[in-house]
Amino acid sequence: MAAYPPEHVAAGLLSRIDGLGLPEHRSTPVAHVHLTLAFIGETRAAELPIVSESVSRSVSGLGPMTLTPNRLATLPARGVPRTLVCVAEASPVLVELHRRLVSRLVRRPRPRAEDRFLPHLTLARFPPGVNPGRIDAPAAVDPFVVDRVRLVRSLLKPGGAEHLPLDEFELRGA
Repeated sequence: MAAYPPEHVAAGLLSRIDGLGLPEHRSTPVAHVHLTLAFIGETRAAELPIVSESVSRSVSGLGPMTLTPNRLATLPARGVPRTLVCVAEASPVLVELHRRLVSRLVRRPRPRAEDRFLPHLTLARFPPGVNPGRIDAPAAVDPFVVDRVRLVRSLLKPGGAEHLPLDEFELRGA
């Protein structure tokens, strides 16, 4: 499950990478910049209608949410960073939607509190052996509204993940 920023927001975030002096990395394509709401895991095609119905119930009553990009940072917080992300503020609607999706769909929630939900958009990945050091910089991008979320299938390929949209759900409110 994912929320996608408007294309101009994704492009603006990616343009911030240029000024950071990053070592070797692979930038996320503009169309693939997203905020993962919940990772469902392997799901058989026969289960997709049940998953879609569950997502539909999860978004029920939730209106559009404003996502506020706060800062650019490297993750994970411990060990060698593997990704550059834009951390977003955890708005009440975002937190509630995440809670609903996890309770309905995630088979193995993360047990440790520090491994739990950190709203972020992945902007770049670093190859093994490359250590970019710690990065913490202002995002310098305006908040944006998310009025729909997508159920996507992620196919891992040598050049990076490919995201195939399976279903889309509007955040309409009550």
